[in-house]
Amino acid sequence: STHAIAFFEPLPCGQGATMAAVNRRLMCSQMHMFLVLLLVFPPARPFLLPRQLPAHPYLLSSSPLPQLLVLQSSTSPINDNDNSSENNNNDDDDNDSNMMAELSRRISDLSESERQTSETFEQGLQRRVASVAKSDQFEAQALTSGTTNLPAIAFDQLLPNQRLAGRTTDPTFGRLLRDLGLGGLFVVVSLDARARKVRRSGVVARIEYVDVDAPESSSWGGVGPGGEAPTAVDFRIVGRARCRILGPTTNMECRVGRWRRGHDPDGEEAVLGFAKERFLDSDSGVDDGTTVFNGAADFVLSEWTPVKVDVALENEDTEEMTDQIIEKAQRIVPMLQQWIELASSSNTYDNIDVVASARIKKGEAGLLTDPQKHISSVLKDLGQMPEPSPDSTSRSLHEFCFWGAALINPLPPLGVSLEVRGRMLEATSIEKRLDLLERTVSRSIQNLDGTRPL
Repeated sequence: STHAIAFFEPLPCGQGATMAAVNRRLMCSQMHMFLVLLLVFPPARPFLLPRQLPAHPYLLSSSPLPQLLVLQSSTSPINDNDNSSENNNNDDDDNDSNMMAELSRRISDLSESERQTSETFEQGLQRRVASVAKSDQFEAQALTSGTTNLPAIAFDQLLPNQRLAGRTTDPTFGRLLRDLGLGGLFVVVSLDARARKVRRSGVVARIEYVDVDAPESSSWGGVGPGGEAPTAVDFRIVGRARCRILGPTTNMECRVGRWRRGHDPDGEEAVLGFAKERFLDSDSGVDDGTTVFNGAADFVLSEWTPVKVDVALENEDTEEMTDQIIEKAQRIVPMLQQWIELASSSNTYDNIDVVASARIKKGEAGLLTDPQKHISSVLKDLGQMPEPSPDSTSRSLHEFCFWGAALINPLPPLGVSLEVRGRMLEATSIEKRLDLLERTVSRSIQNLDGTRPL
């Protein structure tokens, strides 16, 4: 912004003979100093003077800038031949030099600060690009090797292509996200609340966003390097591929992360800690006679150790496809389309009998989110439906079931369907998964159309 400044000079009468000299000296010296001050210490807000200045007994009409009035602190008569005036001029020159030096120093400091900021940003960007490239390579190797070793957390029910975003103040989880870094991988499993055991089937999740940088010494799958935990971490993870923690068919125990009150030294709140946990029995277990407890018992709770997981799931490729299985899958497709229409319409939620956890207030119409935009975002994340056909393979029908489950149990949640993702992961055949999906979609439709609320 442009600032106009007025300075007033109280001059005694009878000095008209030296007026031109006064104007020149004051305009060349004091105005220069005040303008430099204005640049170095700008006012809090711009101010303007009127174009026509009022009459004033000390107006210097012969000034080259008639709209500017000049103020001099001294009230003594001004004389070009006066030694004190010359001394004052010298002082003004010194002040001008000091102000210019100060201005130059500030400009230099600003340039140096900008250079350092630019270098820091560039170095951080290079580290993140290198981290993403490294994680891409690691993920490609891990997901094609059949088995891999990754840290595992009983966190939430997550399916492939679902995105979970949030903020954590948990010190152990924040440090794990930081140390794995952008693009890092870990296994997300869930808890069966009824059996009070951990499910062994889950997903390999990738850290898609994290607002802290990983230390250079961190590596995937190893014991956490520790260090001071971040105060709070914003993150977003995405499910990349289904997996299964390997272990015996029955009585499986494994060291994984889980939120427990017992992990808090004060016992006040549930915090993340890594310790031995019991797992659900499974027909797909591996009875190789080896111990499955990974890591020494004296590991502290904040240190994580990797578990061995199967990402190939080759048993799903060997199931025989029948006409009955294909027909059942095809019957579910129009049900999913009907569900999308109902869940996307704001009119659906005008019926207060429709149960939805995303309501603004229980018993009142309206949601915290726009349902149409919400479902559109979910569909974009999930990608195209793997629609069943007579040529469908066993693997493609499994993917169809998980696509449908991720649709009716979206993230962020709407709460219009029964939770089915964990059971879908634990189901051991395509028939069981199709039955589970068909029942759950049908029940959710009854809730959405108001005929049978949840």
